[in-house]
Amino acid sequence: MILIIIGGIGFGVITEISNFNKFKHLSLQTKIVILISVFLIIFGMVVIFGFEYTNPDTMGNLSFGDKMLSSLFLSVTPRTAGFNTVPTGSLRNSTLFFAIVLMFIGASPGSTGGGIKTTTFGVMAVTLWNLIIGKKDMEIFNRQLEKEVIYKAISITMLSAGLVILVTLILSITEQGAFIDILFETVSAFGTVGLSTGV
Repeated sequence: MILIIIGGIGFGVITEISNFNKFKHLSLQTKIVILISVFLIIFGMVVIFGFEYTNPDTMGNLSFGDKMLSSLFLSVTPRTAGFNTVPTGSLRNSTLFFAIVLMFIGASPGSTGGGIKTTTFGVMAVTLWNLIIGKKDMEIFNRQLEKEVIYKAISITMLSAGLVILVTLILSITEQGAFIDILFETVSAFGTVGLSTGV
């Protein structure tokens, strides 16, 4: 898991962290990468733990500690690595869909992973939050996001979603299998993850 996380945060972030002095001295990109990565790992572990806790085909028969470890691994791996410790095809549909979201977000810029990137997701999340609370200026860590950055994040997300929808539609016509499995395979390929439900 440590190797997956290091490979997924990007070389620029690794360089900055290796010269770490104070959090406030880190670049905005590094701060967003760290914040989003930690959030996705912890939130993902909690969600997967809840979804798979009683599933006898995956984690149901494991000890509490092993369930926690498996949930943590399953939270880390869909964003770049493609390794699995439980059979992916036996995961519940809710877990598969959640893993699809993680694969779509993917890793960070300059890393070994795919997806729309944690920074793109972070910009989208910050923009949405600022709109909800009624702020006109989009800010994070006391820094204002330029409109060009926001437009790029929206464009990347919409183009990526469009590609995933198009390919999923084509595969649902040409291939046999459950829709959730076809969507999973499509997003796994899009994010260069390598996980498969076995279809």
